[in-house]
Amino acid sequence: MRSGGVEGLANRPKSGRPLKADDAYSLALLEVIEKEPSELGYDFTIWTIDRLRAHLEKITGIDLSESRFRALLKRKGYRYRRPKQDLGHLQDKNAKAEAADRLEELKKRSSETISGSSLWTKQP
Repeated sequence: MRSGGVEGLANRPKSGRPLKADDAYSLALLEVIEKEPSELGYDFTIWTIDRLRAHLEKITGIDLSESRFRALLKRKGYRYRRPKQDLGHLQDKNAKAEAADRLEELKKRSSETISGSSLWTKQP
């Protein structure tokens, strides 16, 4: 300690704990994330954090926590966003049009029956 003088007191890089996600894990992640899950034999169509983690654990043997996995994705430039579900293509177009017409009819009827004055009165 004393042999280094004042310069010996300066902070030096510390090795720290080695990462569980080594280069092979990162490479596997980059290969898998660009593929559709169905290409790998899965019956789902969207990768989620948990599904990716489980798949990578299966092929690499490395189990990362969700927070470590998210940090790795961030370092690699990825960000997970939940997809927006749109089931419009499954809806009956005629039934949807009828419902829209009925809704407009109900809106018109409600504006005709509602009084512009308050229903509350103060008792003397």
